Amino acid sequence: MVYIVGRNRIEDSDKKPAQVDVEEKLFHNSMRFFLIMCQMLGLFPINCSTKCYSDVKFSWKSLRIIYTILMIGIVGFAVFVCLYSWANYGYKFADAETHTFYAASLLSILLFLRLSRRWTKLLTTWCQMDKIMNKRYGYPSTIEKRLKICSVVFLTFVIIDYLLSIYNRYRKVTDNFGVNYNYKYFFIDTFPHLFMVVPVNMFTAIYCLFLNTHSTLILAFNDMFIILVSITLALRFRQITEKLEKDFSKFQAKNEEFWMEIREDFDRLSSLCKELDNNISYIILLSYTLNLFFLLMQLYQSLEVGSNTVGKIYFIYSFVHIIFKIVCVSLYAAWINDESLEPANILNSVSSSCYNIEVKRLLMQIGFDNVALTGCRLFKITRGIILSIAGAVVTYELVLIQFNSATQEN
Repeated sequence: MVYIVGRNRIEDSDKKPAQVDVEEKLFHNSMRFFLIMCQMLGLFPINCSTKCYSDVKFSWKSLRIIYTILMIGIVGFAVFVCLYSWANYGYKFADAETHTFYAASLLSILLFLRLSRRWTKLLTTWCQMDKIMNKRYGYPSTIEKRLKICSVVFLTFVIIDYLLSIYNRYRKVTDNFGVNYNYKYFFIDTFPHLFMVVPVNMFTAIYCLFLNTHSTLILAFNDMFIILVSITLALRFRQITEKLEKDFSKFQAKNEEFWMEIREDFDRLSSLCKELDNNISYIILLSYTLNLFFLLMQLYQSLEVGSNTVGKIYFIYSFVHIIFKIVCVSLYAAWINDESLEPANILNSVSSSCYNIEVKRLLMQIGFDNVALTGCRLFKITRGIILSIAGAVVTYELVLIQFNSATQEN
């Protein structure tokens, strides 16, 4: 068996690796379907439908931008009526959830618009990294499957939660009004602040329904985006670990060029993670802030859950769904950090005959780089963040109860 050792290629000549189409197996092509779905909501106003990543451009003079601005106007009007209601009718603690919901939806569109302006540069860096690593490792075979399964499962849970919320509201309104029920009461209960400004009719009812559905999906896509990019990057780090597990015991592992290539690949992924974090850290911070806020509100509302069976089912499902989102975003984002630390376990077991300056440099980089996504550098997403969130929930829930008591007294 003959080995060919080179600066840019290390392979077994008796067992050639599967040929990889570097023009097709790229991050852009894996994410393209999700980004097209985002554009239906007014997110990512770029021409991401093209198969070639170099053709992806952001332009202020495009129909996608006009559609995004239209969505900003639609959601922005909802935020305006919330502020109008607050200014004219005073603040009510029960309104906080509605105000936050629409404000977060508007902020999400603006953050994705900001990301779209930077997407071309990030995408170019990522796809160039893919081309280099495809030649050495191949494209991770499970990426497409993982992204599709995660998207379907996540959206299914979101749709079920949304339908349950609509049915729960419908049952609550019909129980209150009985034979006097009118469809207007349902929409007034859905978004009462809107109908303090405009009358209830067919057009405003359709606007209310569209707005509620649109905002729900936008916040869901916020979390989904973090999960999907985390999966893609984490699987790339895993490839380095798998290569070390397979090849470091062979004689080419004694070659300094082998370790230099591994270190360069790790450094390339580490730099990509930092660039990704610079672009999406605001989205991460918004995701955690919202999920934590709605979890606290659900816990607070649990003190007042009525005897309605549908209401109880909805509350339990919604509460579990929020926890599910927090755990999924945390574990998948923390997966990047977990995979980046895995090579250290192998490097620490390298024999003295194979140990060299490149192994030492790689160990130092793994130890000091601390590869991880962050929320605007306020916190790093590692597995320990779940315990931190659990502690924060207990603390702030007590604060929330005391705050509500104070507002009721006033």
